[in-house]
Amino acid sequence: MGELVLKGTLERLDYEFNFIAGFPEEEEKIKKAFDYIYAARAKKLLKRVGFGQLGYTGIGMYPGTFDHTFMRRYIGPEIVQIPECEFDDCMNNIKEKKVSNLLKYFKDNFDL
Repeated sequence: MGELVLKGTLERLDYEFNFIAGFPEEEEKIKKAFDYIYAARAKKLLKRVGFGQLGYTGIGMYPGTFDHTFMRRYIGPEIVQIPECEFDDCMNNIKEKKVSNLLKYFKDNFDL
């Protein structure tokens, strides 16, 4: 009954949705719920991400480049333009000790 009350509101707001109705012991229903939860979490995290793009291509300059607006609206991450001169300055200011500490952390915590 509750989903019928909610259905009209969601349709008027133009949301795409699917209801998952069933009992907790129905493993397929639980799997569908977890699939949605993981996808929603990934989408939320992608909204907080910024990808760096080294150099610059004019919007729509080449047919093979991606659309920044589409990327942000439908996938999530923002594309941050990084001019080559800024990148060069950034790379030259990295301290060797910081890199070696980071490398040690990754070797200790991940299978590299």
